[in-house]
Amino acid sequence: MKTIHSTLPREDFTIRTDKSPEEVLRILNDVTGVKMKFFIFMMTQIKAFYGIIGIDWFAIYPGTNYINHFIPIFKGKIIPNETGSEIIVSSRQRLTARVFIVIWCLFSLTIALVLAMNWSSLTNAFLIPIIFIFPCFGWFLSLYGFWFEENKAKEKLCQLLNGTIQDTMKNPR
Repeated sequence: MKTIHSTLPREDFTIRTDKSPEEVLRILNDVTGVKMKFFIFMMTQIKAFYGIIGIDWFAIYPGTNYINHFIPIFKGKIIPNETGSEIIVSSRQRLTARVFIVIWCLFSLTIALVLAMNWSSLTNAFLIPIIFIFPCFGWFLSLYGFWFEENKAKEKLCQLLNGTIQDTMKNPR
């Protein structure tokens, strides 16, 4: 289980800004809407982020005008330093994307097992590459969907806080 968990996409990074922790919280509160699970299609105004802002922490995800289960969840802690603030952020895939990749892989394994049991009666040679391509396609779709959306959201967060990204570590463990 640890091997599977360590291959799921996630990233830890630090944003350094010259803004005070109070100013960072004010900015985050201004651009973050209330976390909505249902009726997202009825929203009239799209905020930059949605989620929860605490006293020195946050758990947010990017706001979009479309439904996308690959958008990341950012969890961060705001730490004051001598030049402003340091925001330690961890991003990970949403649960729906993780469930998708598990179902995709289980479906792929089922197809592979059915084909393996009927190997001697297999006459179509084109089915053999599908056993390997289908799970890889699902995995890469999940990875690309996450990294594409994560990079956009990370840049947006950094731009809003007028900071610089440092100490990036993909899939840390």
